[in-house]
Amino acid sequence: MLFKCHICGKEPQQKPVTDFAIELYENAVDWPENGEQIPLDKKYYYRLETAPKVGEKRIVNVRYPFHHKIGEEFWSLFMPGMAYFNGWDEAPEELFQSAVVKCRMNQVAEEHIKESWIEILILDVIPLQGVSKRFPAVDNGENSERLIEVCKDLFEYKCWKYYSWNFQGDAGGWALVYVDEACVNHLILVNEWSMCDEYTYCGNIILEQEVLERFKMKGIESILF
Repeated sequence: MLFKCHICGKEPQQKPVTDFAIELYENAVDWPENGEQIPLDKKYYYRLETAPKVGEKRIVNVRYPFHHKIGEEFWSLFMPGMAYFNGWDEAPEELFQSAVVKCRMNQVAEEHIKESWIEILILDVIPLQGVSKRFPAVDNGENSERLIEVCKDLFEYKCWKYYSWNFQGDAGGWALVYVDEACVNHLILVNEWSMCDEYTYCGNIILEQEVLERFKMKGIESILF
């Protein structure tokens, strides 16, 4: 299954994962509340509010840049409905219901040019607050600065720091930092997007506090594009 960009017509492009453990989909996988069948109304339907469970088979909606064959495995970011549409800064409590999910594509339920419905098997589920315990820590020291978006906006909620930037709606990105019980800052998710591309990475990169302070002071400057 391979979708093309509806703007330029190109096929998805892969980028090497550097210092992160995995690459995953953010918006390319949509999770209906009822995972047993395709919604009757394919445009308006309730979204799943809690992370799926290991061993479940679910029907999900997929679109560009999704590109996998039956039997292949992939990772996806799960976000409850409010956060999926409006962002964690609008629904911060849903950070604790969000997760990274490993899936296997079982079969195609309904195929279309721009989006399709597929059945997946849930292989692994990692709550966001557990990511730093699942992946080995990478302490980048002086190199930490190049691994995070230098952002204009910072939203803080409990043990989370959510950085984001947007360049006139043509390009943008975000980064999610988890602060553990020892006040160590773990960069666990980074996203970069443009009109035709989107990449999301997950891992466990230790960031020094002074690096984070410089991010807040420097303003918008992308180092990933």
